[in-house]
Amino acid sequence: MVDLACHPATQEDILAYFGEPQRMTLRALVVTLNGTPAGLIGIARQGRMARLFSEFRPELRPYLKSITALRAIKSAAAAVKRSRLPVYAIAQEDEPDAPRILTRLGFVPHETQVGIYVWRGE
Repeated sequence: MVDLACHPATQEDILAYFGEPQRMTLRALVVTLNGTPAGLIGIARQGRMARLFSEFRPELRPYLKSITALRAIKSAAAAVKRSRLPVYAIAQEDEPDAPRILTRLGFVPHETQVGIYVWRGE
């Protein structure tokens, strides 16, 4: 049986996932697989802007459509809506569903930069 869980990421979770401290302010959720961080989704503050990001290990891929993973995505989308900063996202080139997912979350393609999406607000 697989133990899949999600909770707000701590510094320890981020260090366990990336293997080193990150140099930017992150507010994220971690998805754990059998107690080990297997994915992160959240907002990284970069100066006067914020970036929606998600990262996951290959072993999490079979569970990306699970209720746990979908709740994490929905929570990250809610954080984007609450952000006081402009938010952008970069569509991962090797992830064919990335543009579709970003547009479903409310992002629109940047007018001049390919692969960049901007939160359009509501």
